[in-house]
This record gives sequence, structure tokens and C-alpha cells, in this order.
Amino acid sequence: MIEKYQAIFQKLESLFHILYLQFGPSEKKLLDIAGIKYGKGLEASKLTFDEKYPVYGSNGIIGTLSTYDFSQSKIAISCRGASSGNIVLTKPRSTISSNSLVLNLFDDRLTLPLYSYLKRVNLQSYATGSAQPQITIENLQHLKVPSFSKIKIDNCDWLIKEYFLIQSKIEKLNNIKSKLLSKYF
Repeated sequence: MIEKYQAIFQKLESLFHILYLQFGPSEKKLLDIAGIKYGKGLEASKLTFDEKYPVYGSNGIIGTLSTYDFSQSKIAISCRGASSGNIVLTKPRSTISSNSLVLNLFDDRLTLPLYSYLKRVNLQSYATGSAQPQITIENLQHLKVPSFSKIKIDNCDWLIKEYFLIQSKIEKLNNIKSKLLSKYF
């Protein structure tokens, strides 16, 4: 069952790529379509898994809070440590920690096209530092992105919802699998 949903998830990500294959040439800088800022510094002691709203760290959800910072899905780029350059699409109504950069798109309709594009860019190459790799806002300010004006961008809220629905099902099935395996092994 898990494999079925993982296959669907892979197909959905491939669909993102196919939908946005018609990217124009990389004519713009990332800063032309988005503001970039660091996520919020959070005390680890305030994070739980008992609250409603997810908090994203450099590799995904690291806990929950009773409040959120962003009502819409955001693109987060891991900016510290070995995971620097990882791209995460956050759920609506979430918070992003200071281990990630947050892209505040000037046009939210570009969320999926830009996410799809950035998943295929080697952002790790923008990391500096050897002992503790990091990506800074300055590192990304000249990143070239396609001219998304050449494609038709409809409101894709339904596609984002499907993406997170399938992702949630995979997480639940993996949790069940882990619990069952721990009982028997």
C-alpha cells in the first residue's frame, strides 16, 4: 500500500515537471519574483507534536505549534548544515525555522512552477563553508530562474492539496509500518 502511494506521489511530482516544462529561458533573478528571508528562530523546548500547525526545519517537519507564521504554502530552502540546498514545499498554515530560507513569492501562482524548477537545480552548489556548509540570501540573490510568463499558470491550489493529501497518507502508512515492525522485531 505504501508503495502505491509513493508511486502516486512520484507521478504527481513528475506531473509538476511536465506541467511546467515550457519554462522560458532563465532570464530573471530569483529576487525578481520573490523576497528571501530567514525562517524564525525557535526554542526547541516549545516544539511538540501535540499541536495543530507544523514547523519545518531543514529536512521537513520537526514539530508543531499552536500558531503559524504563513497561511499559504511556501518554498523553503535548507540553509545550514549537510542538508543545505534541500527544497521543501510547506503545508499551508505552518512555520519555518531559521535553518531554512523562505521564499515569499510576489505571485503565489508561481509556487508550484518555481518549486518544480528548484527541485531540479543543484542548490548545494550555492553552499559555502566547509565545516558547516550554509546558503545565504546573498548566495542566492543572483540565481537565474525561468521566465514563467511564457506558460499559463492557473490557480493550482487543488494540486497543492492533492500533493499534501498523498504525502500525509504515505506518512501515516509509514508510521503504521514502523509500529508493526517494532512489535514483531
